[in-house]
Amino acid sequence: MTAPPRACQLGCIPLVALLGFAANAVSLPGAWLVAAIVGAAAGAVWSRTELAPPALAMSFAQGVVAVDAARPLSTLSREDFGHYAGVSAFSITLTLSLSVLFGLLLARLAKDLSPATAGLSVIAGGASAITSMARELGADQRYVTLSQYLRLIVVVGSMPLMLGLLSPGFAAPAGETAGHQWSWPGIAGAAALICAGTWLARRAKTPAPALLGPLAAATALGLLWPEAMAAMGTPALVTNAAYAVIGWQAGGGLCVASLRRFVRLLPLTLLFILLMIGVCLLVALVVARWTGVPLTDAYLATTPGGIYGVLAVANQTGAGPLVTMLQVLRMIIMLLAAGSVPYITRRIQTRITQKSAHAQRAKETAPCSTPISM
Repeated sequence: MTAPPRACQLGCIPLVALLGFAANAVSLPGAWLVAAIVGAAAGAVWSRTELAPPALAMSFAQGVVAVDAARPLSTLSREDFGHYAGVSAFSITLTLSLSVLFGLLLARLAKDLSPATAGLSVIAGGASAITSMARELGADQRYVTLSQYLRLIVVVGSMPLMLGLLSPGFAAPAGETAGHQWSWPGIAGAAALICAGTWLARRAKTPAPALLGPLAAATALGLLWPEAMAAMGTPALVTNAAYAVIGWQAGGGLCVASLRRFVRLLPLTLLFILLMIGVCLLVALVVARWTGVPLTDAYLATTPGGIYGVLAVANQTGAGPLVTMLQVLRMIIMLLAAGSVPYITRRIQTRITQKSAHAQRAKETAPCSTPISM
């Protein structure tokens, strides 16, 4: 016998709240998002039914996350953009290209993963946003969610070790990050930006319009009028609620079968996470050589995800503007490109399959070159 979905959802709310406060107390990255994933997943598995948040709440959450992602751009000057434009283009292009390549490899090695699922699961950056739009892009949101957050945990968890290895004596600081600065006019401006961006994206038939529309609008505003973008802060309560809604959608779709498949593919998933970390470390070496910044700054700038943990460490250690610029721009470009990643990986895989089939047919129909002896 299974519990009614509504009763199960109401029962999960206290569990998510308890987990959220506990995760926040130990400074777990993405505390409310992870808490909602775990709480909703527990309810979904127990009730054997999908627990989905209301569509309007999901659209609101995506818009808040989009504006939150673009806000750090307002801290950068035009001189920063001009100085680091070349190295940013190099780093972001290489990381995006490798994300597509790793997605293709994962799809070929894991036969039961679609190109869309494999491609989105290995994109480096924007885990919460990628998770929130995976279903709209035709991917298996359950696998994308689990793989993206495993990457986030590995990247953030290994950061103190990596920074210590790159610079002996370096210690990642422990401490509270700055609170959210907000005002009522700022909240009204953020709401207007979210509504306008979503409306324009829907008119343009953009994939995941509730996320990509506000993200594009907030990015443009952050570049053209950074003072206005800086004023669009939202209270921590609103931001945490948005991340909890996204986590709820991701966790509420999990089931025993999807968890078993993820466990079966765990070695392969970890392999691609470690490959991406290794590649980003090589990129950091190039970035440090190119710009002359310390290697620790270069690694913080190029880590494959964990942006909020990275920015907290960067702010507390006095790292330069390169960290903020590379992390934020890469995440924005990754998210804007994510709408095309499933299409690109699907097309490339189809071409490879067609060429393979054509070569096999040609081999089977080729005339025998060895003369038959009489």
